Amino acid sequence: MKKALLFGAAMATALVSASLTANQVSADTPADAADTQAPAKTMTSTATFTIGKDDASVADQILLTAVPSFQFNKEVTLSTMIKSGYSDEKGTASPDTLAVSDLTGTSAGWTVSAQMGAFSYGKVTLNGGTLNFAGTALGDGIDSTKPLTLNGNLTAGDGSVADVLTAPKGSGQGTTTATVASPSLTLPKQPNAANGAYSSTITWAVGVTPAEAQAAAKAASAAKPAPSADGNN
Repeated sequence: MKKALLFGAAMATALVSASLTANQVSADTPADAADTQAPAKTMTSTATFTIGKDDASVADQILLTAVPSFQFNKEVTLSTMIKSGYSDEKGTASPDTLAVSDLTGTSAGWTVSAQMGAFSYGKVTLNGGTLNFAGTALGDGIDSTKPLTLNGNLTAGDGSVADVLTAPKGSGQGTTTATVASPSLTLPKQPNAANGAYSSTITWAVGVTPAEAQAAAKAASAAKPAPSADGNN
C-alpha cells in the first residue's frame, strides 16, 4: 500500500512538472520567434540610447546668456561737446562676450537684435550717437572654419533695431559665444549739453527670425522705466 502511495505521488509530481515546462515553452516561443531572423547573407540589428531634456530653465528654448556693456573713458569738456560732439574709438566691453544658448533641438537658426536708447543724464537727453563694434562667434553648433560675424552698428535714441549676430538654419545649437572687439562711439555736436556722466540703455533680444528678435527688443525696450532725475534707472 505504501509503495502504491509513493508511486502515485511521484506520478503527480512528474505531471505537474511537465505541465509547467510545457506552459513555459508555449509562453516563451512567440517572443523568441519574433527576435529570430531567418539565415541570410545580410541581417539588421539595433543600437539605442536616449537624449534627455536639460533643466526646465533652458530646455526647448533659445536664450541670451551674456551681453556686453560698453565703457568709453575719453572725457571731453562741455565746450567741446557743444561745438564738436564726441568721438572715442578705444572703448572697452565688459563682459567682452555676447552668448546664446539654443536647446530647441530644431536647428532652425536664430538672430540677435539690439536697440539703443538715447544718452541721458538727469533731465538732459542728447541727440543721436552711433555705437559700433565687431567680432566673431564660435560654438558647439558652428563650423570652426566658418565663424559667425558680429556686426554692431547701433544708433542711439531713434527707435531703430539692428541685427548684430545671426546663426543660419542648420547651425547655432548648443552654446555660441561671440568675442566683442573694437567698440567705438561718436555723437554729433550737442548745443543743449550739460556737464554729467551720460548713459544709454541697450536692449538685446534673440529670436528664431530677425523679425521675431526685433519685435522682442522693441517690446522689452518700451517696457523699461524712464531714467530718474540723477540719470539712473
